[in-house]
Amino acid sequence: MDLTVACVDALWPLASQAPQAWLSPSETRRLERIRGPGRYREFVASRCLMRMLLSAHTGFERGWQSWVLEAPDNASPVVHACGLDGAGLHLNLSHSQGLLACAVFHLPVGVDLEVRRAARLRDVAGLSELVCSVQEQSWLAGLPDEGARQSAFLQLWTRKEAYFKWQGTGLDLSLLPAVCSQTPCPLQSAIAAGTSLAGEWGGRGFDLSVCAGASPIEVRIRLLEGVACLAPAHSSPWALTALSGRA
Repeated sequence: MDLTVACVDALWPLASQAPQAWLSPSETRRLERIRGPGRYREFVASRCLMRMLLSAHTGFERGWQSWVLEAPDNASPVVHACGLDGAGLHLNLSHSQGLLACAVFHLPVGVDLEVRRAARLRDVAGLSELVCSVQEQSWLAGLPDEGARQSAFLQLWTRKEAYFKWQGTGLDLSLLPAVCSQTPCPLQSAIAAGTSLAGEWGGRGFDLSVCAGASPIEVRIRLLEGVACLAPAHSSPWALTALSGRA
């Protein structure tokens, strides 16, 4: 799997060059519905990033603008081969506060990215009751301090959201407690494996997780300007277990 993390500002000089010439009709329709300059820039930059990643993944050298992508509502981007070596490839994208993460794989893949907000403390105790299993709640409560709980909760969240994006169902809040990360609480019958990493961008930390099925993932990471990886993906494998069998 290839994974790229980049900020909108670093991509914008390239992405803003006549996007109407390389966006597909469905992407253009999505863009026309977007209100607000920040979201506009993010959408165009993300579409540029996906094409750049496809070119790097396949070794295609005739220009990233040649890729044709569809942009279905409420679903992952779709790759059209269009004479290129793109058949059977799967993309997934996540964004948070001006930072983008995109993964490409030969199987369905889910990716979730969350930039940490230093001035904002989450109600970990309350949120964990809503989205975590009993085992995860116990693990979080046993961590030594609030900073550790904040960081651990965000990592659990990205893993769960990446899982649902891999499933293609979208985030289902009612099923979140039924999906348990094995890192803090090893369980049997793992149904999805993935990997996580932590990084830094613009003086803030971020957490990122990818999920692509039941086998361990080998991830090649590319970080664009201003993004640093603090913990390599291969150092943090994890698996998810459906506790209730519903997910």
